[in-house]
Amino acid sequence: MADKLLTIVITLPDQAPEDEAERISYMLKSGIVDRVHIRKPEWTAERIESLIRTIGNQLHHQLSVHSCPELLEVYPNLGYHFSALRSAPAIRPTVLSYSCHTPEEVCQVGRVCNYVSLSPVFNSISKQGYKAVAFDPEAEYIATQSALTVALGGVTPAHFDELRRRGYRGAAMLGYAWTTPLQKFLNQLRCYNS
Repeated sequence: MADKLLTIVITLPDQAPEDEAERISYMLKSGIVDRVHIRKPEWTAERIESLIRTIGNQLHHQLSVHSCPELLEVYPNLGYHFSALRSAPAIRPTVLSYSCHTPEEVCQVGRVCNYVSLSPVFNSISKQGYKAVAFDPEAEYIATQSALTVALGGVTPAHFDELRRRGYRGAAMLGYAWTTPLQKFLNQLRCYNS
């Protein structure tokens, strides 16, 4: 049996499906999705907090926010994701992650985070024109071995075997997770990641 990849779903940045909180809860309760990243760059802290409250306390330890570090004071079980180097939140999150765009960056910051994402690994589904980068295979493999590295950018469950071969230990999905019917998405994850 292949090693199970850490599976992460990232919220749509601007749109909010009516059933977003219910869908996030269902994904996490299924046990198939490990974490959900709440990435809403245009949302206020109050609006993000409303989404977090709707999801429910029992799942907060599986959520990471990409902004509003002040929410960590109210919800200490949340994780925090950096998309650029800046000072750490005043409160140390339970899970700390970081966005990387080169293998060298993974090697540099991977030691201080629980995991890092490296992108774009494939052509993006959600960002038109965001094309995969042909990382140097040796540098990519060294980077994926130096940290728990999550592939991001155009990732679908059908890519999981290739990601394992390339050394990744996780997969993050945005576009595919929200454009695929929920039960079909979870069934594909179960098929390719068990």
